[in-house]
Amino acid sequence: SPRVKDADTRALSLEEAGAFFDAARGSAFEAFFRVAALTGARRGELVGLKWDAVDLDAGALTVRTSLASTRAKKAERAAGAAAVLKGTKSGKTRQVPLDRDAVAVLRRVKATQAAQELVAKPEEYFDFGFVFSDKHGRPLKLDAPTKAFREIADAANLPPGVSLHSLRHSFASWSIASGGDIVAVQRCLGRSVPSTTLNLYSHVVAGGREKAVSAVSDTLRAHKQLTRLAGNERVRTARTEIAP
Repeated sequence: SPRVKDADTRALSLEEAGAFFDAARGSAFEAFFRVAALTGARRGELVGLKWDAVDLDAGALTVRTSLASTRAKKAERAAGAAAVLKGTKSGKTRQVPLDRDAVAVLRRVKATQAAQELVAKPEEYFDFGFVFSDKHGRPLKLDAPTKAFREIADAANLPPGVSLHSLRHSFASWSIASGGDIVAVQRCLGRSVPSTTLNLYSHVVAGGREKAVSAVSDTLRAHKQLTRLAGNERVRTARTEIAP
């Protein structure tokens, strides 16, 4: 598998994530960043995400497309397409569960879009069906959330090594550290093989192994103490029985 630089897999600590989202509060991209952290979806997948791929009642979103770069398919753009979508990086569709926090964020996004459409003047709002859009309903530019992330990260005094892609790595690291199954995490991320995910997050898995070994040691230590206590109790009982 290709070598991956440490900077490319830099996840946020929980403290850094708290600082980042405190600084992001009220930003036009706050919802985008929260969904990125809660689903592990790639930037292009979220920019290209449409409401018909989101089921808020079932708590799931289907990732089937990604926004193409500005240079891609110029003819389609010249013809007036709002956005040019392509397949996912793996070429496969995948479903990602949405927890109640992610569902709440997306419901607020939907309500905000409905309000923007309501107050817009005739022909000022165009409903292209994108989950993340500007105040006129148009899809975001691919690099817009990247620039916004950097500005907010700087305001939160986060190190230069973190980036928008760090939210994807944070999702994976937090999931695995919390006991998430490596194959399940791989499927959420849309990686083709579990070994790639395992290679990227082996440090987290190693930490999990250390916790597991520590837990076994704690259990054996507790059992040893109980055995010792039981042995001492048997000795005391025996002494009492043979005492004159």
